[in-house]
Amino acid sequence: MAELVAALDRDTRDPGVGGLKSSPKYPWIDVLRGIAILGVIAHHAALYVRGLGAPTKFIGGFGKMGVQLFFVASAITLCLSTARRTERRPVLSFYLRRYFRIAPLYYLGIIFYALYSIPFNYFHGFGPHADAAYNLPDIAANILFVHGLYGPANNTVVPGGWSIATEMNFYTIFPLMFFLSEHYKMWRPAMAASIIVFCGAVEFAIGNLTGHWPWNTDLEYYSLLNQLPVFVIGILAYYLLQSSAIRRVPAAIAGALSLLVAGSLFNSQAHMAYYFIPILCACAFSALALILSQLSVGYPTSLINIGKRSYSIYILHFAFLHIVLFGWSALRIHLPPTLECLVVFLLTLGFADLAAQFTERQIERRGIDLGRRIISAVQTNRA
Repeated sequence: MAELVAALDRDTRDPGVGGLKSSPKYPWIDVLRGIAILGVIAHHAALYVRGLGAPTKFIGGFGKMGVQLFFVASAITLCLSTARRTERRPVLSFYLRRYFRIAPLYYLGIIFYALYSIPFNYFHGFGPHADAAYNLPDIAANILFVHGLYGPANNTVVPGGWSIATEMNFYTIFPLMFFLSEHYKMWRPAMAASIIVFCGAVEFAIGNLTGHWPWNTDLEYYSLLNQLPVFVIGILAYYLLQSSAIRRVPAAIAGALSLLVAGSLFNSQAHMAYYFIPILCACAFSALALILSQLSVGYPTSLINIGKRSYSIYILHFAFLHIVLFGWSALRIHLPPTLECLVVFLLTLGFADLAAQFTERQIERRGIDLGRRIISAVQTNRA
């Protein structure tokens, strides 16, 4: 660990504020996040609209892979940020930075969904079981971000919270992974392949021993073991971004083929299908990142803004989706299923984005600023 800390503390860079020499903006990262959250909301909207045709249902269902796009964007962003930083306590600063980026809004989500879900469930006749998900062990697991290791709390206290658990689990090992990638350049492909093969071998062994193969709503699917290859591919994409050998056409072809194979497996009952689907999607999304990073055209401002607020939108949109569906049902308006799905999608996105403009400014930014002040204190030995 001492070698890791020393390696990340590069004296050749100007530390500046918080150890960051400069803070360049990458609008294409926000575009990736914007696309990701649009896919996630489309998926959840399609789940609740009846009578959808097969093409619309498939497109909506595949939108859930927007989470893997978030993971790829996260891996690239972490590498871009870490490569520019020099800090006296880099590992500690990294963990503080990520904690205060994620925790404040997530904790608000715990409170918000408890206050929202318990009355909602009572209203729908669940009686004494209305608050079943909000018990002390489940809430504690979410507060400590270990709910990815505990099935009852994994995706219940905060809807969609599984992805936050997986992300936080990845943060625990990222500094070591980045250190190895930086210092063993020739071995990057071999290390990445080894991690992917190891994760697959463990899942294969578990599947054969238990007879249970992960489906896309299982704890096994949500786990870091299943999703780690996605992050690894995102890290490889970061290094490809540093290369001048990138060509947009081959990247587009490789991405399209990966997406095509993933789509063909999406509803498959094959044993390891939901191990390979995230990997294939990660390859496609990495290709998209490489292409977007090279485009000289302006990106849609609305999509960039949605991407900037995507974390808040992700946490909040579940509640607004339920509200929209409840209101739509009360209005008794009948539209063709595809059009109804589009309306539900747009209304959910609109309300969630409107609320996210407040939470992103008042919760996320304040949490990030608090983290910066604590890190500054750590750097100046005042902590």
